[in-house]
Amino acid sequence: MTGILLIQLGTPEAPTAEALKPYLKQFLSDPRVIEKQGWKWKLILNGFILRSRPKESAEKYARIWDPVTGSPLMHYTRRQTELLQSRFPNAPVNFGMIVGSPSVRDVASQMVRNGVTRLVVLPLFPQYSATTTASATDSLFKTFLQERRVPAMRIATSYATHPASKLRSGRTSRSCHGRRNTTWSASTDFRRAMPKRATRTRRKSSARRGNSFAAWDGRRDSGARHTSRGSAAPSG
Repeated sequence: MTGILLIQLGTPEAPTAEALKPYLKQFLSDPRVIEKQGWKWKLILNGFILRSRPKESAEKYARIWDPVTGSPLMHYTRRQTELLQSRFPNAPVNFGMIVGSPSVRDVASQMVRNGVTRLVVLPLFPQYSATTTASATDSLFKTFLQERRVPAMRIATSYATHPASKLRSGRTSRSCHGRRNTTWSASTDFRRAMPKRATRTRRKSSARRGNSFAAWDGRRDSGARHTSRGSAAPSG
């Protein structure tokens, strides 16, 4: 059985300092985000950032938090999953978070236990970056280190130039421009919490790399050929 897994960055459980502290700690402890995780960084993180940043971030999250649907990122990720499930009714579609819950580990493990043997993985970051796309694949691969059954995988590591992606992005920008900006402000808060060097990534041409997201016909592909070459993309 083929399954589809969407991977998103993550969101705190609530717009409070108590919820933001473990969330920020997990996020900023990722070596894909902060490459040098030595004692100096741990001192800065635990001694300074985690003492002040959770409260400041919580105030910003509170401004965009919906009383009914909660986190905008969680709400729209759920909607994406539901709509994709309606498009592919015969394939289980789930989403997992790199940081927070539901975690990639829990979701991917459950999909395997439910009988998924082929997995199409879509990190929800159209342009490749080590801090996002590679972090997503790290979470996925760590999951299967604990599993005896590892599904064949195809991973879309870069699809910003795909015609369908550009068309959908244009429609979203025109129809939801105000809400889109509000949601984006939540994710930009993390860049303010990090050293500037951690937010820089090498800009590589998608045309040179090619698009790793292509149609997958499970009836023709089998075995190891399902494994994506894109999953081994170097850090950006």
